[in-house]
Amino acid sequence: MAGIEARSPKPLGIVTITFVEVAAVPSAASASRPPNLCYGLPLHRGRNAVELTIAAGDRVAGGSVYHLTDEVDEGPIAFQDWCFVHRGENAGDLWRRALAPIGAELLVKAAGHLSAYGFIPADDQEKLGREAR
Repeated sequence: MAGIEARSPKPLGIVTITFVEVAAVPSAASASRPPNLCYGLPLHRGRNAVELTIAAGDRVAGGSVYHLTDEVDEGPIAFQDWCFVHRGENAGDLWRRALAPIGAELLVKAAGHLSAYGFIPADDQEKLGREAR
């Protein structure tokens, strides 16, 4: 096609999908190590984050795509989004209706940003928390 320049995409392989976390790790074919990303909830952390959101009676939930570090759920934030928790919703319902789609959209956004700009943003979680107050 005229006017379209072919370029080699940056590798970003998604290999793990669990109830709360989607991790992107290097693909086997990657020549250099691409960013390692994870998807999790910003307020409650860990394996039971969605259940903790429901148990706390939170009216708002959300997700973050963040860079993996040696600390659990502590890496710099790349992208975030949020949703309302519907009255009477359980953890599975919230995950299927909103949080899983948010995670997929955020990972696509991160991959698009990497492809377009050659990097994925990384904002310190502590700094973002202070700015939100």
